[in-house]
Amino acid sequence: MVETPARLALTRVPKPHSSFEVYWLEFGPKGLLRILAISKTIETNGHGKEVKRAFLELKKPLEKKYGTSETLDSLSSGSLWTAQQHWMMGFLQKDRELASLWLPENYRNLPNGITLIQLTVSVQSASEGLLSLMYEFEGWKAYSASLKAKEATVF
Repeated sequence: MVETPARLALTRVPKPHSSFEVYWLEFGPKGLLRILAISKTIETNGHGKEVKRAFLELKKPLEKKYGTSETLDSLSSGSLWTAQQHWMMGFLQKDRELASLWLPENYRNLPNGITLIQLTVSVQSASEGLLSLMYEFEGWKAYSASLKAKEATVF
């Protein structure tokens, strides 16, 4: 059996945010390594107006606390979903991405051993989106790499 991180899903946390409905905590042998908060479903139109607004509303206080993020807002070259009314469809077809990242090499003020903060848009349908906010801590990359190496030995 391949080892996986211990995962705990919480719907109540000490400092909740109204946008999120579930918080996943992932642990390795040395403790907490990653937190992933998943938003409530965001109903929207093909333009993704409500999803974009929710993304910006979460990004603003994160930037206030951690500094300006590196934002990836891209559409694959040759995508059919270039029109604004097809913004959500671009996500469904895996042609579009929208995420903001804070990395310690760019933002020296990441506290408590945080090595990555990532705010990401994903979609469930052309009219429903989600946001995820992930915090990775020191030790996550090494632990994740060791799990992949162990998994590769099963063949």
